[in-house]
Amino acid sequence: MKKHTLGFVAGGLHRLLRSPWYRDKKAAIEAHIRSTYEAELSSATSYWQRMAVENKIAREIKQQLESLGSPYCLWNCH
Repeated sequence: MKKHTLGFVAGGLHRLLRSPWYRDKKAAIEAHIRSTYEAELSSATSYWQRMAVENKIAREIKQQLESLGSPYCLWNCH
């Protein structure tokens, strides 16, 4: 983490990813999305159908996580 001469701190993404708030939000988002697709995932009969549903889940999780905040923001980890 670099400290700017004016007091700004770089490394917002690293601070965001280690914050307990982000980890809790990530777990909650993943649990919610997985519960949404639970029936579709259990009804998938072939490997490729399961992989298609898993890819949908991964895409939706990624979209939700990106909406939490920009990696270029300054994050305070307490």
